[in-house]
Amino acid sequence: MNSLLSIQILRAVAAWLVVFSHYMQFLPTRHLVSQGWENYGWLGHFGVDIFFVISGFILVYSLSNRMCSAKEFFVRRFLRIVPAYWLYTFLMAILSLIYIKEFSYTGWNMTTLFSSLIFTLSRNPSGVGYFPLLTVGWTLSFEMFFYVLLSLCILFFGRFFFIACTLTLLSLPLMWPQQWIFGMLLSQKLLYAYVYVYGIVLGYAYIRLKSISPRILYVLGITLFVLGVIMLVNGQLFVKPIQIGGSETRPLLAFLFIGSALCFESILFRIKVNAFRFLRYLGDISYSTYLSHTLVIGVLLHYIGNPDSATEELLVLLMASLIIIAISHLSYQYIETGLHLNTLKRRLLG
Repeated sequence: MNSLLSIQILRAVAAWLVVFSHYMQFLPTRHLVSQGWENYGWLGHFGVDIFFVISGFILVYSLSNRMCSAKEFFVRRFLRIVPAYWLYTFLMAILSLIYIKEFSYTGWNMTTLFSSLIFTLSRNPSGVGYFPLLTVGWTLSFEMFFYVLLSLCILFFGRFFFIACTLTLLSLPLMWPQQWIFGMLLSQKLLYAYVYVYGIVLGYAYIRLKSISPRILYVLGITLFVLGVIMLVNGQLFVKPIQIGGSETRPLLAFLFIGSALCFESILFRIKVNAFRFLRYLGDISYSTYLSHTLVIGVLLHYIGNPDSATEELLVLLMASLIIIAISHLSYQYIETGLHLNTLKRRLLG
């Protein structure tokens, strides 16, 4: 199945919102956004919300085009996520011992390293909270649980998997106390009830509506976009998040903008603009960008030091961005989609 251009562009946007947010958080003093940083900082959380909504959407959409067995689905998703995550987790383990100051926000011992590798949220030894060694990996704990749940729903409910998955996502967090095993993962009401479900609903709606009149789709797209802009103008995006999931309004905003972009997919597909090709590729490599960027920023700032002006901040950001893109390209080519994974995938699936 060919990827949707609108989704790939939004993946790129989401990844670089997170990169920019973390870059600014790494700086002891800030010149670009010296005022109101508490507002700008939540752009990274919004990027994560976009990722989660897209995840729910794309899995429903892809499975509607080609239904597969539960085993095939899980193996494909496992091999898509795990190798790169493990690689960058081990790199972080090494770099955190070398660049102690830059990576003082995270820490590890053998127990928490193992916990990180199996996607269970445990208390980070640095005191930052319930985060894995590669702190951005907290999102993957939810992602892997979503894959396990979706695999079970495919196994037991077949083509009605999206209904079973949606009902489970809405009900399980209400019934699973935080003090139980995996409570930090399964009791997070916000991520499941508002974010993944948004993506599932969006995927189901897109499957049903994509064949209607383009004019109707364009009107719907404009309407969703205007609603999103109204939310932004009213300041509903920039509210302090509840724990690590984000606010109740940001997932809705992500839903509106992604839905709007999907309504214009046919137009975007026909437009031959080099910038779109570049953004599509940034979307392709966005997973490696997400995993690698904190390592790049930390090491780069160790050698360059803290920028003394807004101009220097921009130059360092540009340098970091070029390095991140280069590393993400190599990671995508040789880790995420390498021939070794295709060979392993064929062996596992028989």
